[in-house]
Amino acid sequence: MFATTLQREIERHALDMRVTNPFFAQAAAGTITPQTVARYLAGLRFMLRLTPSYFSRARDLSREKGYEAAMTCFAGKLAEEQGHDLWAEQDIQHIRLRFELGDDPEPVEAIFELSDYLWAMIERDPRLFLAYSLWAEYITVLMGGEFVSHLVERCGIPKAATSAIANHVELDREHAVAGFAALDTLVDETLLPALLTSVRDFTNIWNRSTVQLASLGAS
Repeated sequence: MFATTLQREIERHALDMRVTNPFFAQAAAGTITPQTVARYLAGLRFMLRLTPSYFSRARDLSREKGYEAAMTCFAGKLAEEQGHDLWAEQDIQHIRLRFELGDDPEPVEAIFELSDYLWAMIERDPRLFLAYSLWAEYITVLMGGEFVSHLVERCGIPKAATSAIANHVELDREHAVAGFAALDTLVDETLLPALLTSVRDFTNIWNRSTVQLASLGAS
């Protein structure tokens, strides 16, 4: 079952990020500023706003290419992902009011790079978006709870301003289990090298986004 191979690869990347990523090190040290958390949430909001469009395009292309199982999966995920950006929007506004921040925050540059990568990947083969969906869900399950705890307990971020992360930790636990269980029925094994390459690329770009966040400064 090559779904297990993909799952282990995501776990490996999560372990490496926990050990080497400077942004998560800052969270553990309690030095991330509210301004930086707002920029992080702006990146989440940006990606969550686009997620339904990604699933819609992947569904339509899968239909055109005859990938019926993937098409059905994407249609179901599209229905699940509506409105999740509102959690991030509420979190951002909570932080702006609580800490008297100025203008609405913008994502760091690598978030736009990730978006461009995903659009191009879907056009190349929409089934590869299954890898991004699983990667985003499983990374959140593996790291999100610990990250939220660090933000609240060590960085002084109100728990009410972490709903976009915390809600996905709960939702994505079930989604990731179901996604890995279904993957072997959605694509054939010949796609595994491309799926693994995509996971590596997502991780590298996401790491760049968090390195850019870490470079904004700590308290």
